[in-house]
Amino acid sequence: MSAEARLRHIVATGLDEGLSPPLLLMRLIIAAEHETDVEAALTADPRAGAPLRLWRERPGAWDVVRGVLDHADHAATAEAGDPVRRWAETFDRVASVSPEAAVALYSLGDAALLEAAGGEIVGWLDSRGLLDPATTVIDLGCGMGRVARLLAPRVDAVLGLDVSRRLLRHARAVAQDAPNLLFALHAGRDLACVRDGAADLVLAVDVMPYLVSAGLAAAHVADAFRALRPGGALVVMNWSYRGDPDLDLQEAEAAAAAAGFTRGACVRPFSLWDGRVFHWARPR
Repeated sequence: MSAEARLRHIVATGLDEGLSPPLLLMRLIIAAEHETDVEAALTADPRAGAPLRLWRERPGAWDVVRGVLDHADHAATAEAGDPVRRWAETFDRVASVSPEAAVALYSLGDAALLEAAGGEIVGWLDSRGLLDPATTVIDLGCGMGRVARLLAPRVDAVLGLDVSRRLLRHARAVAQDAPNLLFALHAGRDLACVRDGAADLVLAVDVMPYLVSAGLAAAHVADAFRALRPGGALVVMNWSYRGDPDLDLQEAEAAAAAAGFTRGACVRPFSLWDGRVFHWARPR
């Protein structure tokens, strides 16, 4: 298959799957060799009006996505012995390109798209009855604090944890007007910084894939159980990026059961993002 045909196939497949325009553009930019190839692939499909408009409205999307990928690739080749340090360095570098794209590449570096996606996350949590004025939340892998900031008006307190110092600086900048928001540097190996039964909700948005790759996912699930009060919930949005949903489900459920969680739900509830959500509860 030629490069041109491959890109047209990505467009057609994405449209058939109902991918959001930002997700489709992200996939195209990752696969394309040249910026002009993206528009050519989109204009070739008469159904691609929405992603084509988004592409033309955000002329910097190519530089942002490719810049993030370049920085991530460079960091991934260094310090192979310590995966936590490697990921911390990766996100520090990526945040220098775009903190928005660092936490969600499909945002294309656009703050409005990231805000809308964060709103979907908070809305889903609210629909599950996981948010109320007495709720204490641990936002694991909080990045630039985009979800924590949206959660703050709905809950009692949010503690955001991340391994990236650069992203935490962005997070603390938005926390100045929210007294119930706290951000802290995370060691990346466990939740030892959180006392037993301190939280009602542990939330991990797009961070577990890095813990899976580092061999630390099961340890974090077990520690989340310890950190939760009886009746509390662990919500993981994306278990891995390896492209094997059956293995993800098997591995995630095994880790949750071993920790003591009740069998949970697994859904894809979002329109802007294809995140797969795992929801488990600590028995009362």
